[in-house]
Amino acid sequence: MTPPSFCATAYVLHLLSGRWKFQIMHWLLQKPCRFNELQRLLGDVSHRTLSRQLKQMTESGLVLRHDHQTVPPHVEYRLSQMGESLRPVLCAMHDWGTAQGIDGHAADGEGQASLT
Repeated sequence: MTPPSFCATAYVLHLLSGRWKFQIMHWLLQKPCRFNELQRLLGDVSHRTLSRQLKQMTESGLVLRHDHQTVPPHVEYRLSQMGESLRPVLCAMHDWGTAQGIDGHAADGEGQASLT
């Protein structure tokens, strides 16, 4: 039995799997953010979950973590070159969602769903 062939799409989905990673990417496409700023922007994410997602994204090379070595601590997250290279893909997904009538607020049963 031969192993399944490598699937590049599956690899991308693996890198971005997790409830918050697409939303983290969305905000980091806008600008670098500190941890607490990301947590406020995301709203309903726990400290532990956000920390875990950012760690995974850093380990996979999508996000860069910059510790300014100050007291109080000042850590900033931004997209790496690899993460930034996903901009056209994420923008295409956004455009597709907009074309489907997804407004990012509430589901009404007619094709609209919440993105938050």
